[in-house]
Amino acid sequence: MSGEPRERLVGMALLAISEAAVFGVAALLHAGVSLPLGIVEPPLAPAMIVETTIALGLALDAIALFTCSRSAWSLSVGAHAWSVCGVLLGLWAQRDGGGSNGNRLFHRVMLVVTLGALLWLMSPIGRRTVRRRDTVDA
Repeated sequence: MSGEPRERLVGMALLAISEAAVFGVAALLHAGVSLPLGIVEPPLAPAMIVETTIALGLALDAIALFTCSRSAWSLSVGAHAWSVCGVLLGLWAQRDGGGSNGNRLFHRVMLVVTLGALLWLMSPIGRRTVRRRDTVDA
C-alpha cells in the first residue's frame, strides 16, 4: 500500500471490512445457508465458530482503524494473527482431502491475504501508519 498515511489507513480499514465480510459469508455457508449462486458447503459447527470469531475480530479492527482508536494497531495485529491461525487450522482440517475445491481455494487465498496484511502491519511503514493515526486528534 503506497500513498499518504491517511490513504494507507483507509485502505487497511477497507481490507479489514472486506475480510470480515468474506469470513462472515464463509460462516454462513458452514451454518448451512446456501448462496444464490449455487455455492453450498456442508454444515460444520467448528468451522462456523472459527469463521464467525474471525469476522467479528476483523469488523472490530475496521472500526478501530476508521475511528483512529489508540488500540487500532494492537487490535489489527491481533485480528490478523487470529485470522492466520484460523485459516491454518482450516487447512490442517482438510489435510486428508476433506472439503470442497472451493473451500480449499478459499483457505489458500485468505491465508495469502491475511498473512500479507499481518506482515504489512508488522513492517515499519504499517506500524508508523496505524500508530501515527492512533495519536492524531486524540
